[in-house]
Amino acid sequence: MYRGIILLDEKCPIIQVPNFVKHCPLKSVNDFICQKNIEIATLNPHQLTSYYTRPFALYFDLKKTKKDRKVTYDYLVINLHEAFQKFTDTYPEYWNEIQSSFHHIHLIK
Repeated sequence: MYRGIILLDEKCPIIQVPNFVKHCPLKSVNDFICQKNIEIATLNPHQLTSYYTRPFALYFDLKKTKKDRKVTYDYLVINLHEAFQKFTDTYPEYWNEIQSSFHHIHLIK
């Protein structure tokens, strides 16, 4: 089993599907998680959902976790939208820090 984290664009349309698997409201992301047998990691016990919608929140939770111990994850699963690309262009140092915590980054459109 792999360990991973999901990052969704907060402006992404959320599709509500009956009997949906608990991890993610986007079918394409959820299908990938099931196909690869990814267990979703929770970095922040106060997190309301099992996925992130803000790259900064992911960055700070990863940074806090790394302070306590050296942790890497297998997958970062991202649904790619324009807003996320703006983050990587505007804050490349934060993006590099996020990338260093994962073995694989999978982008889903």
